[in-house]
Amino acid sequence: MAKPPHGAPNPVEKQTVQVFKDPVCGMDVNPQKSYSTAHGEREFRFCSLSCLEKFKANPEIFIER
Repeated sequence: MAKPPHGAPNPVEKQTVQVFKDPVCGMDVNPQKSYSTAHGEREFRFCSLSCLEKFKANPEIFIER
């Protein structure tokens, strides 16, 4: 298999996406497909609107975990 020209994207290389943990349920979430909110100086990501709402209601109990 020939290499792509210099500077061209390599179709074999996979794109890596940083994954975050939902602080409410512990699920891995893709930042491009998640809900988010800031608390203090940190940003938190959530798998669902339900987890986001639980966090907003009482963020301290989820941050201390």
